[in-house]
Amino acid sequence: MTRVDKKSTQKPRHVRHTTARATRRSLSTITPSNSAPQSASPLFSVLPSEIRNLIFEYAICQTRDPSRRRPTKSNIYRPGHTHRTHLSTELLRTCRLIYYETHAIPLQSATHHIYHFLRYGDENDINTSENVDHYLYHMSSQQGAYLYHLHYTMSHVGVSQFLKYTRHAHLQWKKITWTVRVSFWSAPFIDPKSISIDLLSVALPSTCQEVNLELEALEEDLQERRSLERHAKDLRMVRVRRKDRESLKFDESSRDFTWQKENVTYYVIRLCWRSEVPRREYMHLDHLDCLTSSLAKVVEKNIS
Repeated sequence: MTRVDKKSTQKPRHVRHTTARATRRSLSTITPSNSAPQSASPLFSVLPSEIRNLIFEYAICQTRDPSRRRPTKSNIYRPGHTHRTHLSTELLRTCRLIYYETHAIPLQSATHHIYHFLRYGDENDINTSENVDHYLYHMSSQQGAYLYHLHYTMSHVGVSQFLKYTRHAHLQWKKITWTVRVSFWSAPFIDPKSISIDLLSVALPSTCQEVNLELEALEEDLQERRSLERHAKDLRMVRVRRKDRESLKFDESSRDFTWQKENVTYYVIRLCWRSEVPRREYMHLDHLDCLTSSLAKVVEKNIS
């Protein structure tokens, strides 16, 4: 049987983009006034809007898929990343009124995981890998306004890494996490002290309410750990800036933790900067919460 090349059956790229833009424009015109009232549905005729919205939330929000566990040997496997994620959008296709009420939930609840050290994705998932033509770059401004959480895991650090998915005006993140796998670094060529300088050089989206920086090293590498701990003290004095000139203050509740993978134990310093906006306002749809995991064992210590 002759194998058909998928690319050969696709329409030209400019045609696909024109069609996609037309579809987005059409969907953006949907309102309750031009939608059927759905009075026969108990969702709209019986239940109060608060209960209906809660049902929609649990039906659509991104969650951890318990049936799709990641292999322990995977480079992605770590606290909060033990399973692949699931996000269902079937409900949005049922009727115009439901689409109007729920279309923002997928983006408002989703954590977008990207791994710098993966060039071809993990488990055939190209969206997790570092791609020049990443899907985030093709989002519309309307979609970008709904974005919630970027979790970018990298093997080296620098201004270009911090800016890669934050400098674009249409990507309006509410929460950003950078995880630096220090154990992947080539120690002679890395100066951890430069991280504070790099952070000061970055202007984050004006919508950003929380930033987390995780520095991960091997627990047994005491020299590397001590070096990171010294520089972490300097980082606590840094105020992360936004494009609107507002600053995020260091959160004193930031914690270190350890976690084990096979026979190796990792030590993680997690630093957090936050605005004064209550977390509930931007995290209420986060059913995944990839920064919380039973794998992580908090290290209690006094910070001087």
